[in-house]
Amino acid sequence: MQRRYHWQLNKQPAVKNAMEEVTLMLENAKVTEKRQARLLPLSVISAMEEAVMNTELARYVRSYAWYRLLKVWGAMRYHDTLGVDFGTIKLDESVRAVEADPVDAFRSDAKAEGEEVVIGGWESHDGGRTEGARWFSVRLTRKNAPWVFLKGGPFRNIVALELTPVLVAIMAFGKEAKERCGRASMRLTALTDNVSIAYVLKQYLSCRFPLSVVLLELSCKLKRIGMELDLHWVPRGQNVPADSLTNGRFEGFSKEERIHLDFVKMEFIVLLELVKKAGELDEEIRMIKSSKEGKQDKHMGKRKRGETKWKDPW
Repeated sequence: MQRRYHWQLNKQPAVKNAMEEVTLMLENAKVTEKRQARLLPLSVISAMEEAVMNTELARYVRSYAWYRLLKVWGAMRYHDTLGVDFGTIKLDESVRAVEADPVDAFRSDAKAEGEEVVIGGWESHDGGRTEGARWFSVRLTRKNAPWVFLKGGPFRNIVALELTPVLVAIMAFGKEAKERCGRASMRLTALTDNVSIAYVLKQYLSCRFPLSVVLLELSCKLKRIGMELDLHWVPRGQNVPADSLTNGRFEGFSKEERIHLDFVKMEFIVLLELVKKAGELDEEIRMIKSSKEGKQDKHMGKRKRGETKWKDPW
């Protein structure tokens, strides 16, 4: 059964908050810059609401993507938005509610110990038996997934890392799961031992990088396949097979059923492009901070000798 209804983008709390943040961040900008940064997001939202929408992206992608565009590009990269083709971002005005028995599809896990990062997952639809189940185990490196090692290393990005095998499992198992089901749209049930992921997927919202990028890619993949995902938490003791895949212990799994994946050659929809944009933005922010710190050091060098002694003798 499917239900369809229309919802207005400018009434979404995330978009309202983003527009308020844009206004506050532009208080000290020049008049021309203010006008460009404010009018562009508003005009784009109006055009998107009035245009004929297609079904390329899901509703949660629609709300969160525009939240990020308004907050980041609208305020900090407004001079670049003039060259961005917003028409390529397709929005979905219909919501499909799939009322059907959930299908236990897969279980996944991830491991991060220093520079060693491994993700794994296996199909669990056949009564939870590993014999004969398809599975994968992929090692992530600075070469094939550099974004995993940003912001303090993989351990600091553990939630994004735990969500990555969920994304890979959808790409590896999703199409066949839908064919077995024989429905145009379906709901998948999957298990993970990270409670934070289950919480994030309830709202499909996150402001943290790179978690937000992986979340958007997962949303796009689910929409393209025609699926909804129910990810449930289980204790680590009940997720031992997936944990074994991340530790190189493949006993109980058939070698013939292994899916050999090259992470570099995987066909992502938005992940690589968004990671590239985020890297450019991060580099620009670092340069601005470095420039400000240099100016502060220069002014501090001109302080008169003995001045600090009398202003702050303690």
